[in-house]
Amino acid sequence: MKFNFVSTALFIFVFTTIQYSQNNIPDFFTFQFNSSSTVIINSNNDNKVHSIWGQFGNLLPHTRIKTDTLSSNIFQNSSLIYRINMPTSGCSLFMDKDIKLDLFLVPNDTLFITLDFTDTNKVMQNIEFKGRFASINKYLLKKNIDINGELFKRRLRVRNPRIDLAAFADSLDSIDNVELEYLNNYNKTNNLPGWYLRYENNRMIYSSSELKINQPSYIEHVTSKEGKIPQYYFDFLNKIKIDNNESIILINYFQFLENYFYEKYFSQEIKRMNYNSERDQKSIAIDLQCADKYLTGEVEDIFKCFIISDYIILHPEISQFIDSVINEQSNRFNYNKYLSFLKDFSKNTLRLNPGDKAPDFYLPDQNNQYVNLTDYKGKVILLNFWFPGCAPCRKEIPFEKKLEEDFKGKNFSLINICEQTSKENWIDALSKLNLVGINLFAVGNWENILNKSYFINSWPHYTLIDKNGNIYSNNPNRPSEGISEDIIKLLSE
Repeated sequence: MKFNFVSTALFIFVFTTIQYSQNNIPDFFTFQFNSSSTVIINSNNDNKVHSIWGQFGNLLPHTRIKTDTLSSNIFQNSSLIYRINMPTSGCSLFMDKDIKLDLFLVPNDTLFITLDFTDTNKVMQNIEFKGRFASINKYLLKKNIDINGELFKRRLRVRNPRIDLAAFADSLDSIDNVELEYLNNYNKTNNLPGWYLRYENNRMIYSSSELKINQPSYIEHVTSKEGKIPQYYFDFLNKIKIDNNESIILINYFQFLENYFYEKYFSQEIKRMNYNSERDQKSIAIDLQCADKYLTGEVEDIFKCFIISDYIILHPEISQFIDSVINEQSNRFNYNKYLSFLKDFSKNTLRLNPGDKAPDFYLPDQNNQYVNLTDYKGKVILLNFWFPGCAPCRKEIPFEKKLEEDFKGKNFSLINICEQTSKENWIDALSKLNLVGINLFAVGNWENILNKSYFINSWPHYTLIDKNGNIYSNNPNRPSEGISEDIIKLLSE
Protein backbone atom coordinates (compact mmCIF):
# COMPACT_ATOMS: atom_id res chain seq x y z
CA MET A 1 0.00 0.00 0.00
CA LYS A 2 1.44 3.38 -0.97
CA PHE A 3 0.77 6.32 1.32
CA ASN A 4 -1.27 9.40 0.71
CA PHE A 5 1.11 12.34 1.16
CA VAL A 6 -1.56 15.07 1.34
CA SER A 7 0.16 17.13 4.02
CA THR A 8 3.53 16.94 2.24
CA ALA A 9 1.93 18.55 -0.79
CA LEU A 10 0.66 21.36 1.40
CA PHE A 11 4.09 21.84 2.93
CA ILE A 12 5.52 22.24 -0.56
CA PHE A 13 2.76 24.70 -1.45
CA VAL A 14 3.61 26.98 1.45
CA PHE A 15 7.32 26.89 0.67
CA THR A 16 6.70 27.94 -2.93
CA THR A 17 4.82 31.06 -1.78
CA ILE A 18 7.89 32.30 0.14
CA GLN A 19 11.26 33.20 -1.31
CA TYR A 20 13.47 30.39 -0.02
CA SER A 21 17.06 31.38 0.61
CA GLN A 22 19.60 31.57 3.40
CA ASN A 23 19.25 35.38 3.39
CA ASN A 24 15.73 35.05 4.77
CA ILE A 25 16.90 33.45 8.03
CA PRO A 26 16.46 36.10 10.77
CA ASP A 27 19.58 37.18 12.62
CA PHE A 28 18.03 36.08 15.92
CA PHE A 29 17.82 32.45 14.71
CA THR A 30 20.85 31.49 16.76
CA PHE A 31 21.91 30.52 20.27
CA GLN A 32 22.60 33.10 22.94
CA PHE A 33 23.91 31.20 25.93
CA ASN A 34 23.28 32.46 29.47
CA SER A 35 20.37 34.59 28.26
CA SER A 36 16.67 34.86 29.10
CA SER A 37 13.33 36.23 27.92
CA THR A 38 10.94 38.21 30.11
CA VAL A 39 7.15 38.01 30.18
CA ILE A 40 5.40 40.90 31.96
CA ILE A 41 1.79 40.30 32.98
CA ASN A 42 -0.86 42.92 33.66
CA SER A 43 -4.57 42.60 34.40
CA ASN A 44 -7.74 44.68 34.28
CA ASN A 45 -10.79 44.44 36.56
CA ASP A 46 -9.39 41.71 38.78
CA ASN A 47 -9.25 41.48 42.58
CA LYS A 48 -8.43 37.79 43.04
CA VAL A 49 -5.19 36.11 44.06
CA HIS A 50 -3.74 33.97 41.25
CA SER A 51 -0.95 31.44 40.98
CA ILE A 52 1.15 32.06 37.88
CA TRP A 53 4.03 29.98 36.55
CA GLY A 54 5.70 29.05 33.29
CA GLN A 55 7.50 26.21 31.58
CA PHE A 56 10.12 26.35 28.86
CA GLY A 57 12.37 24.05 26.91
CA ASN A 58 15.97 24.41 25.80
CA LEU A 59 17.79 22.48 23.12
CA LEU A 60 21.30 22.99 24.51
CA PRO A 61 21.15 21.26 26.86
CA HIS A 62 17.90 19.45 26.05
CA THR A 63 15.82 20.35 29.12
CA ARG A 64 12.30 21.22 30.19
CA ILE A 65 12.20 23.52 33.21
CA LYS A 66 9.56 25.21 35.32
CA THR A 67 9.87 28.92 36.16
CA ASP A 68 9.38 30.30 39.64
CA THR A 69 5.74 30.57 40.75
CA LEU A 70 4.13 33.95 41.42
CA SER A 71 1.18 34.47 43.72
CA SER A 72 -0.35 37.81 42.89
CA ASN A 73 -3.54 39.82 43.07
CA ILE A 74 -4.22 42.77 40.75
CA PHE A 75 -0.92 41.84 39.11
CA GLN A 76 0.62 44.87 37.48
CA ASN A 77 4.00 44.37 35.84
CA SER A 78 4.39 40.92 37.39
CA SER A 79 7.23 39.23 35.51
CA LEU A 80 8.32 35.69 34.75
CA ILE A 81 11.86 34.99 33.57
CA TYR A 82 12.31 32.24 30.97
CA ARG A 83 15.97 31.20 30.88
CA ILE A 84 15.97 30.26 27.20
CA ASN A 85 19.04 30.39 24.98
CA MET A 86 17.23 30.24 21.61
CA PRO A 87 13.98 31.47 20.02
CA THR A 88 11.31 28.89 20.74
CA SER A 89 7.60 28.19 20.75
CA GLY A 90 8.23 25.59 23.46
CA CYS A 91 7.22 27.99 26.23
CA SER A 92 4.02 28.03 28.26
CA LEU A 93 2.40 30.30 30.82
CA PHE A 94 -0.09 28.90 33.32
CA MET A 95 -2.47 30.72 35.62
CA ASP A 96 -4.48 28.79 38.22
CA LYS A 97 -6.21 25.76 36.66
CA ASP A 98 -7.95 27.49 33.77
CA ILE A 99 -5.46 29.39 31.65
CA LYS A 100 -2.57 27.94 29.63
CA LEU A 101 -0.86 30.02 26.97
CA ASP A 102 1.59 28.69 24.40
CA LEU A 103 4.19 31.38 23.80
CA PHE A 104 6.85 32.18 21.22
CA LEU A 105 9.77 33.82 23.04
CA VAL A 106 13.18 35.09 21.96
CA PRO A 107 16.24 35.60 24.19
CA ASN A 108 16.83 39.17 25.42
CA ASP A 109 13.29 40.19 24.44
CA THR A 110 10.21 41.16 26.47
CA LEU A 111 6.62 40.11 25.82
CA PHE A 112 3.79 42.05 27.49
CA ILE A 113 0.52 40.23 28.26
CA THR A 114 -2.68 41.89 29.48
CA LEU A 115 -5.58 39.84 30.81
CA ASP A 116 -9.04 41.39 31.07
CA PHE A 117 -11.35 39.91 33.72
CA THR A 118 -14.39 42.06 32.91
CA ASP A 119 -16.05 38.91 31.58
CA THR A 120 -14.55 35.94 33.45
CA ASN A 121 -15.97 33.57 30.82
CA LYS A 122 -13.95 35.21 28.05
CA VAL A 123 -10.57 35.88 29.62
CA MET A 124 -8.73 33.80 27.01
CA GLN A 125 -10.51 35.51 24.10
CA ASN A 126 -9.64 38.99 25.44
CA ILE A 127 -5.92 38.52 26.05
CA GLU A 128 -3.73 41.19 24.46
CA PHE A 129 -0.05 40.97 23.53
CA LYS A 130 2.48 43.74 23.00
CA GLY A 131 6.07 43.44 21.90
CA ARG A 132 8.19 42.53 18.89
CA PHE A 133 6.57 39.10 18.49
CA ALA A 134 3.03 39.97 19.57
CA SER A 135 1.49 38.92 16.22
CA ILE A 136 2.92 35.40 16.53
CA ASN A 137 1.67 34.99 20.09
CA LYS A 138 -1.74 36.24 18.99
CA TYR A 139 -1.78 33.46 16.36
CA LEU A 140 -0.78 30.81 18.92
CA LEU A 141 -3.58 31.98 21.23
CA LYS A 142 -6.17 31.82 18.45
CA LYS A 143 -5.00 28.36 17.39
CA ASN A 144 -5.14 27.17 20.99
CA ILE A 145 -8.76 28.33 21.31
CA ASP A 146 -9.87 27.01 17.92
CA ILE A 147 -8.15 23.65 17.26
CA ASN A 148 -5.45 22.65 19.76
CA GLY A 149 -7.78 20.61 21.95
CA GLU A 150 -9.03 18.52 19.04
CA LEU A 151 -5.53 18.08 17.59
CA PHE A 152 -4.25 16.85 20.96
CA LYS A 153 -7.02 14.23 21.17
CA ARG A 154 -6.40 13.05 17.61
CA ARG A 155 -2.66 12.71 18.21
CA LEU A 156 -3.29 10.62 21.32
CA ARG A 157 -5.60 8.32 19.37
CA VAL A 158 -3.25 7.88 16.45
CA ARG A 159 -0.34 6.70 18.65
CA ASN A 160 -2.31 3.53 19.40
CA PRO A 161 0.22 0.71 18.84
CA ARG A 162 -2.53 -1.52 17.46
CA ILE A 163 -3.11 0.75 14.46
CA ASP A 164 -1.17 -0.59 11.48
CA LEU A 165 1.66 1.55 10.14
CA ALA A 166 -0.07 2.54 6.92
CA ALA A 167 -3.12 3.86 8.78
CA PHE A 168 -0.86 5.57 11.32
CA ALA A 169 1.07 7.46 8.64
CA ASP A 170 -2.09 8.54 6.80
CA SER A 171 -3.74 9.66 10.05
CA LEU A 172 -0.67 11.65 11.06
CA ASP A 173 -0.60 13.34 7.66
CA SER A 174 -4.27 14.28 7.97
CA ILE A 175 -3.64 15.86 11.39
CA ASP A 176 -0.73 17.88 9.96
CA ASN A 177 -2.99 18.89 7.10
CA VAL A 178 -5.56 20.38 9.51
CA GLU A 179 -2.91 22.38 11.36
CA LEU A 180 -1.24 23.60 8.19
CA GLU A 181 -4.53 24.58 6.58
CA TYR A 182 -5.39 26.56 9.71
CA LEU A 183 -2.03 28.36 9.47
CA ASN A 184 -2.56 29.17 5.79
CA ASN A 185 -6.10 30.49 6.35
CA TYR A 186 -5.02 32.60 9.32
CA ASN A 187 -2.12 34.05 7.33
CA LYS A 188 -4.42 35.22 4.51
CA THR A 189 -5.90 37.90 6.74
CA ASN A 190 -3.17 38.45 9.32
CA ASN A 191 0.08 38.35 7.32
CA LEU A 192 2.45 36.50 9.62
CA PRO A 193 6.21 36.92 8.99
CA GLY A 194 7.55 34.71 6.21
CA TRP A 195 10.29 33.31 8.47
CA TYR A 196 7.64 32.20 10.94
CA LEU A 197 5.68 30.34 8.24
CA ARG A 198 8.84 28.43 7.37
CA TYR A 199 9.54 27.83 11.06
CA GLU A 200 6.06 26.31 11.55
CA ASN A 201 6.34 24.24 8.37
CA ASN A 202 9.68 22.84 9.46
CA ARG A 203 8.39 22.17 12.98
CA MET A 204 5.47 20.13 11.62
CA ILE A 205 7.59 18.26 9.07
CA TYR A 206 10.28 17.17 11.51
CA SER A 207 7.88 16.47 14.36
CA SER A 208 5.78 14.13 12.20
CA SER A 209 8.83 12.54 10.59
CA GLU A 210 10.31 11.73 13.99
CA LEU A 211 7.05 10.03 15.03
CA LYS A 212 6.94 8.01 11.82
CA ILE A 213 10.51 6.81 12.27
CA ASN A 214 9.81 5.82 15.88
CA GLN A 215 6.46 4.12 15.36
CA PRO A 216 7.70 0.65 14.28
CA SER A 217 9.98 0.41 17.33
CA TYR A 218 7.23 1.79 19.57
CA ILE A 219 4.78 -0.88 18.38
CA GLU A 220 7.35 -3.63 18.92
CA HIS A 221 8.21 -2.26 22.35
CA VAL A 222 4.61 -2.05 23.58
CA THR A 223 3.25 -5.24 21.99
CA SER A 224 6.48 -7.32 22.16
CA LYS A 225 5.81 -8.23 18.53
CA GLU A 226 7.84 -7.22 15.50
CA GLY A 227 5.36 -5.68 13.08
CA LYS A 228 5.55 -5.86 9.31
CA ILE A 229 6.74 -2.58 7.80
CA PRO A 230 4.96 -1.73 4.52
CA GLN A 231 7.17 -1.54 1.45
CA TYR A 232 6.83 2.20 0.98
CA TYR A 233 6.67 3.22 4.64
CA PHE A 234 10.00 5.08 4.79
CA ASP A 235 9.61 6.76 1.38
CA PHE A 236 8.69 10.01 3.15
CA LEU A 237 12.35 10.36 4.15
CA ASN A 238 13.25 11.01 0.51
CA LYS A 239 11.35 14.32 0.77
CA ILE A 240 13.01 15.47 4.02
CA LYS A 241 15.94 17.87 4.04
CA ILE A 242 18.60 16.38 6.31
CA ASP A 243 21.06 19.31 6.50
CA ASN A 244 18.67 22.22 7.10
CA ASN A 245 20.22 25.43 8.40
CA GLU A 246 16.75 27.00 8.66
CA SER A 247 15.92 24.63 11.50
CA ILE A 248 18.86 25.22 13.82
CA ILE A 249 16.56 26.36 16.65
CA LEU A 250 14.06 23.50 16.35
CA ILE A 251 14.20 20.77 18.98
CA ASN A 252 12.04 18.59 16.69
CA TYR A 253 14.65 18.81 13.94
CA PHE A 254 17.52 17.52 16.08
CA GLN A 255 15.35 14.80 17.59
CA PHE A 256 14.52 13.79 14.02
CA LEU A 257 18.21 13.68 13.08
CA GLU A 258 19.05 11.52 16.08
CA ASN A 259 16.32 9.03 15.17
CA TYR A 260 17.07 9.19 11.44
CA PHE A 261 20.74 8.31 11.97
CA TYR A 262 19.76 5.56 14.41
CA GLU A 263 17.33 3.99 11.95
CA LYS A 264 19.57 4.26 8.91
CA TYR A 265 23.14 3.81 10.16
CA PHE A 266 23.03 1.80 13.39
CA SER A 267 23.60 -1.92 12.88
CA GLN A 268 21.05 -4.41 14.16
CA GLU A 269 23.76 -5.70 16.49
CA ILE A 270 24.01 -2.34 18.26
CA LYS A 271 20.24 -1.83 18.29
CA ARG A 272 19.82 -5.15 20.07
CA MET A 273 22.51 -4.45 22.69
CA ASN A 274 21.46 -3.80 26.27
CA TYR A 275 21.89 -0.22 27.41
CA ASN A 276 25.38 -0.11 28.89
CA SER A 277 28.59 1.88 28.58
CA GLU A 278 29.79 -0.12 25.56
CA ARG A 279 26.57 0.59 23.67
CA ASP A 280 26.68 4.27 24.69
CA GLN A 281 30.23 4.67 23.41
CA LYS A 282 29.41 3.03 20.08
CA SER A 283 26.27 5.17 19.74
CA ILE A 284 28.15 8.42 20.30
CA ALA A 285 30.79 7.41 17.76
CA ILE A 286 28.21 6.66 15.05
CA ASP A 287 26.25 9.89 15.69
CA LEU A 288 29.42 11.97 15.44
CA GLN A 289 30.49 10.18 12.24
CA CYS A 290 27.08 10.93 10.73
CA ALA A 291 27.38 14.58 11.79
CA ASP A 292 30.78 14.89 10.10
CA LYS A 293 29.51 13.23 6.91
CA TYR A 294 25.99 14.59 6.44
CA LEU A 295 25.80 17.92 8.31
CA THR A 296 27.55 21.25 7.88
CA GLY A 297 28.08 24.57 9.66
CA GLU A 298 25.97 25.39 12.70
CA VAL A 299 23.73 22.35 12.16
CA GLU A 300 26.75 20.07 12.57
CA ASP A 301 27.95 21.88 15.71
CA ILE A 302 24.53 21.98 17.36
CA PHE A 303 23.82 18.32 16.67
CA LYS A 304 27.13 17.34 18.26
CA CYS A 305 26.34 19.49 21.31
CA PHE A 306 22.81 18.05 21.45
CA ILE A 307 24.08 14.46 21.44
CA ILE A 308 27.06 14.89 23.76
CA SER A 309 25.24 17.08 26.33
CA ASP A 310 22.48 14.46 26.53
CA TYR A 311 25.07 11.80 27.42
CA ILE A 312 26.64 14.14 29.99
CA ILE A 313 23.26 14.39 31.74
CA LEU A 314 22.02 10.84 31.33
CA HIS A 315 25.17 8.74 31.52
CA PRO A 316 27.59 10.06 34.17
CA GLU A 317 29.19 6.61 34.36
CA ILE A 318 31.01 7.29 31.06
CA SER A 319 32.07 10.86 31.93
CA GLN A 320 35.76 10.20 31.27
CA PHE A 321 34.97 8.81 27.83
CA ILE A 322 32.76 11.83 27.05
CA ASP A 323 35.53 14.23 28.09
CA SER A 324 37.91 12.43 25.72
CA VAL A 325 35.32 12.74 22.92
CA ILE A 326 35.04 16.50 23.50
CA ASN A 327 38.83 16.86 23.33
CA GLU A 328 38.96 14.76 20.15
CA GLN A 329 36.22 16.91 18.56
CA SER A 330 37.80 20.26 19.48
CA ASN A 331 39.26 20.87 16.02
CA ARG A 332 36.07 19.81 14.23
CA PHE A 333 33.74 22.57 15.40
CA ASN A 334 32.86 25.34 12.96
CA TYR A 335 31.87 27.90 15.62
CA ASN A 336 33.79 28.39 18.86
CA LYS A 337 30.70 29.30 20.91
CA TYR A 338 29.33 25.75 20.60
CA LEU A 339 32.61 24.14 21.59
CA SER A 340 32.85 26.56 24.54
CA PHE A 341 29.29 25.69 25.59
CA LEU A 342 30.09 21.98 25.52
CA LYS A 343 33.33 22.30 27.49
CA ASP A 344 31.70 24.53 30.10
CA PHE A 345 28.66 22.27 30.38
CA SER A 346 30.80 19.18 30.88
CA LYS A 347 32.97 20.93 33.45
CA ASN A 348 30.14 22.51 35.46
CA THR A 349 27.46 19.80 35.35
CA LEU A 350 27.49 18.08 38.70
CA ARG A 351 26.46 14.44 38.76
CA LEU A 352 25.16 12.00 41.28
CA ASN A 353 27.72 9.26 41.06
CA PRO A 354 27.30 5.64 42.13
CA GLY A 355 28.00 5.37 45.84
CA ASP A 356 26.93 8.95 46.65
CA LYS A 357 24.36 9.33 49.43
CA ALA A 358 20.88 9.77 47.90
CA PRO A 359 19.50 13.26 48.73
CA ASP A 360 16.74 13.02 51.34
CA PHE A 361 13.25 14.55 51.11
CA TYR A 362 10.19 15.13 53.27
CA LEU A 363 7.03 14.84 51.15
CA PRO A 364 3.31 14.14 51.70
CA ASP A 365 1.38 11.17 50.36
CA GLN A 366 -2.26 11.30 49.23
CA ASN A 367 -3.37 11.03 52.87
CA ASN A 368 -1.16 13.99 53.81
CA GLN A 369 1.20 11.74 55.77
CA TYR A 370 4.79 12.97 55.36
CA VAL A 371 7.52 10.58 54.26
CA ASN A 372 11.34 10.67 54.37
CA LEU A 373 13.58 8.74 52.01
CA THR A 374 15.46 7.48 55.07
CA ASP A 375 12.25 5.75 56.22
CA TYR A 376 13.01 3.11 53.58
CA LYS A 377 16.65 2.41 54.42
CA GLY A 378 17.30 -1.32 54.12
CA LYS A 379 15.24 -1.55 50.93
CA VAL A 380 16.15 -1.25 47.27
CA ILE A 381 14.34 1.90 46.09
CA LEU A 382 13.37 3.06 42.64
CA LEU A 383 12.45 6.76 42.61
CA ASN A 384 10.20 7.83 39.73
CA PHE A 385 9.93 11.60 39.14
CA TRP A 386 6.92 12.23 36.89
CA PHE A 387 3.95 14.49 36.15
CA PRO A 388 0.42 13.70 34.82
CA GLY A 389 0.78 15.46 31.46
CA CYS A 390 3.98 13.55 30.57
CA ALA A 391 3.24 10.99 27.83
CA PRO A 392 6.54 9.06 28.34
CA CYS A 393 5.69 8.87 32.06
CA ARG A 394 2.29 7.32 31.34
CA LYS A 395 3.91 4.90 28.88
CA GLU A 396 6.02 3.46 31.72
CA ILE A 397 3.07 2.79 34.07
CA PRO A 398 2.33 -0.78 32.84
CA PHE A 399 6.00 -1.66 33.26
CA GLU A 400 6.03 -0.14 36.76
CA LYS A 401 3.05 -2.31 37.66
CA LYS A 402 4.97 -5.35 36.40
CA LEU A 403 7.90 -4.43 38.69
CA GLU A 404 5.55 -4.22 41.66
CA GLU A 405 4.17 -7.67 40.83
CA ASP A 406 7.60 -9.24 40.28
CA PHE A 407 9.09 -7.90 43.53
CA LYS A 408 6.06 -8.14 45.78
CA GLY A 409 7.05 -9.27 49.29
CA LYS A 410 10.72 -8.48 48.69
CA ASN A 411 12.86 -5.62 49.99
CA PHE A 412 11.88 -3.30 47.16
CA SER A 413 9.88 -0.03 47.04
CA LEU A 414 8.76 2.01 44.04
CA ILE A 415 8.34 5.66 45.09
CA ASN A 416 6.55 7.95 42.60
CA ILE A 417 7.20 11.66 43.18
CA CYS A 418 4.82 13.92 41.25
CA GLU A 419 5.93 17.38 40.07
CA GLN A 420 4.80 20.21 37.79
CA THR A 421 1.10 20.14 38.64
CA SER A 422 -1.40 21.06 41.35
CA LYS A 423 -2.18 18.74 44.23
CA GLU A 424 -5.76 18.41 42.94
CA ASN A 425 -4.56 17.29 39.50
CA TRP A 426 -2.19 14.82 41.16
CA ILE A 427 -4.96 13.24 43.25
CA ASP A 428 -7.16 13.03 40.16
CA ALA A 429 -4.34 11.40 38.15
CA LEU A 430 -3.71 8.79 40.89
CA SER A 431 -7.32 7.66 40.55
CA LYS A 432 -7.44 7.68 36.75
CA LEU A 433 -4.02 6.11 36.14
CA ASN A 434 -4.23 3.64 39.04
CA LEU A 435 -0.59 4.13 39.98
CA VAL A 436 1.10 1.47 42.08
CA GLY A 437 3.82 1.91 44.69
CA ILE A 438 4.23 4.79 47.15
CA ASN A 439 2.89 8.07 45.78
CA LEU A 440 4.27 11.40 46.99
CA PHE A 441 3.79 15.02 45.93
CA ALA A 442 6.60 17.59 45.60
CA VAL A 443 4.87 20.37 47.52
CA GLY A 444 6.15 23.95 47.80
CA ASN A 445 9.86 24.48 47.13
CA TRP A 446 10.59 20.74 47.21
CA GLU A 447 10.22 20.51 43.42
CA ASN A 448 13.14 22.89 42.83
CA ILE A 449 15.22 21.22 45.55
CA LEU A 450 14.70 17.73 44.12
CA ASN A 451 15.30 18.79 40.50
CA LYS A 452 18.61 20.34 41.49
CA SER A 453 19.78 17.62 43.86
CA TYR A 454 18.86 14.77 41.50
CA PHE A 455 19.87 16.72 38.34
CA ILE A 456 16.48 16.20 36.69
CA ASN A 457 16.27 17.59 33.15
CA SER A 458 13.63 15.33 31.59
CA TRP A 459 10.73 13.16 32.68
CA PRO A 460 10.24 10.46 33.70
CA HIS A 461 13.48 10.52 35.68
CA TYR A 462 14.41 7.39 37.59
CA THR A 463 16.96 6.94 40.37
CA LEU A 464 17.91 3.50 41.68
CA ILE A 465 19.07 3.42 45.33
CA ASP A 466 20.67 0.49 47.17
CA LYS A 467 19.80 -0.87 50.62
CA ASN A 468 22.28 1.51 52.30
CA GLY A 469 20.61 4.60 50.85
CA ASN A 470 23.35 5.16 48.28
CA ILE A 471 22.99 5.91 44.59
CA TYR A 472 23.30 2.86 42.36
CA SER A 473 22.35 4.80 39.23
CA ASN A 474 20.86 8.25 38.62
CA ASN A 475 19.15 7.68 35.24
CA PRO A 476 19.20 3.86 35.11
CA ASN A 477 17.36 1.82 32.50
CA ARG A 478 13.64 2.54 32.66
CA PRO A 479 11.18 -0.17 33.75
CA SER A 480 10.43 -0.73 30.05
CA GLU A 481 14.16 -1.12 29.32
CA GLY A 482 14.97 -3.91 31.76
CA ILE A 483 15.78 -2.26 35.08
CA SER A 484 14.58 -5.44 36.84
CA GLU A 485 18.03 -6.98 36.23
CA ASP A 486 19.68 -4.25 38.35
CA ILE A 487 17.02 -4.58 41.06
CA ILE A 488 17.62 -8.36 41.25
CA LYS A 489 21.36 -7.73 41.59
CA LEU A 490 20.86 -5.21 44.42
CA LEU A 491 18.40 -7.46 46.26
CA SER A 492 20.93 -10.29 46.25
CA GLU A 493 23.70 -8.19 47.84
